[in-house]
Amino acid sequence: MDEEQKTEKQARDRSHPTPVQLFLRTQLECLRRALTPFLMYMFMSMLGLAVFALAKNAHAAVKIALTALCLAMGVFYNGHLCYNAGKLHFAAYSSGELYRKREAEGIPVPHDHRPEREYRAWKGFLIGFYVGLPAVILSLAGGIVQLTASNGSIPTLLAVIFMLISGWAFFPITCAYAVTGVTISWFWALLMVLLPIAVSGAMYLVGAHSRARSRKPSARGGEDAK
Repeated sequence: MDEEQKTEKQARDRSHPTPVQLFLRTQLECLRRALTPFLMYMFMSMLGLAVFALAKNAHAAVKIALTALCLAMGVFYNGHLCYNAGKLHFAAYSSGELYRKREAEGIPVPHDHRPEREYRAWKGFLIGFYVGLPAVILSLAGGIVQLTASNGSIPTLLAVIFMLISGWAFFPITCAYAVTGVTISWFWALLMVLLPIAVSGAMYLVGAHSRARSRKPSARGGEDAK
């Protein structure tokens, strides 16, 4: 009976994962954090596609301005969500450091701590990579289709599907085509993937730094304590 209870307790222990478990859980955590920003970008992509459809007779500058606004809204939500993720992960990191210190002193600690949710400087950039991963796949697929097509263009239905999913990455190409009328390789959309990576990584670090500063006692408070 005691052996069964011990085994059950060990099975519920999430605070001490193996290196493989920690790696897999970290990927799942970053994917989870990337899901909402990706959905926001996708929504803005749909909105941008609707703008192009409704304003097809408008001046190219108007189309570019409206699609840029859609992209900016996606970037804003991306930054806001990763800022909060950085704050939450730093709080988890602080708790983890405290637990590890207590364990070293022989003090029992909770078994429900999640090390995969602790702050690491590179996690924001990994979240951003996962946000842009569908765009990477679609831009590669679109570029290959262009290379194999006799006229160097992508079928309209396929282009619409790509734009609905990750249109934010293809906005520059679409705007350039609207201005010049020249078909541009969709491989260039790979450069746009750097946008969510940079935004996510930077705002994740800012959020963690903000949480770290809020946890430090102010100089005034220290003087008052004295």
